[in-house]
Amino acid sequence: MANRAANLAKKIRSKGKGLAKNKGLRRALDSVLTDRTAMAVIPYGGMVSKAYSSVKAAAKTSSTTVSPCLKKWFNCLTVPFAQESQGACIPSGGNMSSMRSLCYLRGEIVVGTNGLGFLQLTPNGFNDVVFGVVTDASFAGVDAEYVFAGGVNPFNAGVNPIVCTNARFASLSAFGSLNEDVLTPPVQCRLVGGGLKVYYTGTQLNRGGLISIYTHPQHLSVNAASYDQAAYSTPTILGNYQETFIAPITGEVYEYPLAPLREIELDYPLSYSQSTGTQEYLQNSVYPWSTGYTFPGGLTNYYGQLNLNMRNALPSTIVMVTGVPGNTLQFEIALHAEYIGDLTQGMRSPADSDPVGTDAMMAALSRLMISRNSSPNSTTADVLRKELRAVQATRNQKVSL
Repeated sequence: MANRAANLAKKIRSKGKGLAKNKGLRRALDSVLTDRTAMAVIPYGGMVSKAYSSVKAAAKTSSTTVSPCLKKWFNCLTVPFAQESQGACIPSGGNMSSMRSLCYLRGEIVVGTNGLGFLQLTPNGFNDVVFGVVTDASFAGVDAEYVFAGGVNPFNAGVNPIVCTNARFASLSAFGSLNEDVLTPPVQCRLVGGGLKVYYTGTQLNRGGLISIYTHPQHLSVNAASYDQAAYSTPTILGNYQETFIAPITGEVYEYPLAPLREIELDYPLSYSQSTGTQEYLQNSVYPWSTGYTFPGGLTNYYGQLNLNMRNALPSTIVMVTGVPGNTLQFEIALHAEYIGDLTQGMRSPADSDPVGTDAMMAALSRLMISRNSSPNSTTADVLRKELRAVQATRNQKVSL
């Protein structure tokens, strides 16, 4: 038995040496194992391909060293659901000791009667305001528009609000009672980052269609029509944007990062005295990633808001799916936030500072989605690490004037 085991080990070593020398065979294996479409025909092939691609990318690149706080922020943007992401903060902007918390949502996107469904997000860190909207089976729209009027219930049929009920604080805590307390809010919130996962849960017989995910690079609206765009967002319009992630609906899990994109989002909200009015102050305090905007044309709606001082904000991220009416996709969202103020007494973690690293991370984030679309077989972590390394390398270069 011992001799047989020794002979088998010898054969394996011999085959391994042959594979190491045969570059053509290695390239062929790499091509197959990194092709998720081809691997999808094998049970769990997509997961194997994704893991193999991650190992290959890690082997190709040297390590990048960053501060511990920046590493935690990187984790929350690339593996937001993982334990090592807990307690993430932004090591710049308002460098104050803060309470760190995670907001977590689950739900279902249903394709409507015209073969279209969506999830649109207005990220925030509070438990009594709308975090986004999602379609159910009765949705009959053909684009992303879901607000048709002002008033109590202005949403199109089949579009429902979602709220992150497990967020630590209510938005009322962000501005007191709208009198003298507005000058000293009990809580202020800064969104650190996170991500979402989407995966198909319908029948195998009806599986098909496309998923398109898009975040506006300046966190402007992904919903309203503009002067050079007559229609509201559709799969065709989203496909015209470089940043849009597009993939066929298969059995694999799609992951997508959510991150601050503007310098102002690295700090806590402006004070009341820095705002043009009470409503702008409220909107910016609660919806920092919606640039303070609400729906135009007098559509000052409050549908789904438990805090009736808040208007529905404009969404800055959209997940649009096409397919057979009634098809379902499960979504999960994780969003990390920092809180300061009197209500965080006794729950604050020490502040950290890395403004240079933060600046490099923001530059890398601005490159992330276009770069990821050109490397569809790579993970968010692989691409963001590569872009961060490129930013750091460029920053350290010296050229003659």
